[in-house]
Amino acid sequence: MADTPATPPVAAFVTDMIFASKIRATAQALGRPLLTVANTAQLQSVLDQKQPETLLVDLSIDGDAPIDAVRAAKSHDRTPRVVAFCSHVLVDRMQAAADAGADDVWPRSRFSAELETLLAVTA
Repeated sequence: MADTPATPPVAAFVTDMIFASKIRATAQALGRPLLTVANTAQLQSVLDQKQPETLLVDLSIDGDAPIDAVRAAKSHDRTPRVVAFCSHVLVDRMQAAADAGADDVWPRSRFSAELETLLAVTA
């Protein structure tokens, strides 16, 4: 495909605008394409059309959407690595993400500390 970037994209299911900006700025500084999604329908489209290498999921989003996003990604034909994150006190959310198939479930502090390394990884 002529329009496929040399570096595989990363998708982020993050609705917190400040945190999304941090992820976007880090990705941009590293030259890493970043695709943001706000719901599972957008995620499904990104999974189908852009085939991201990694999906970042903010588990602090209200409702079942973050867990549904993990399940959707892990059941897709081209399964991306799923890194879910949230406050360390949301133990039930973290366990639900692990049960849904997330590859990594990190407290927000670890995610923030490792974001640059996470986005620098290429296929």
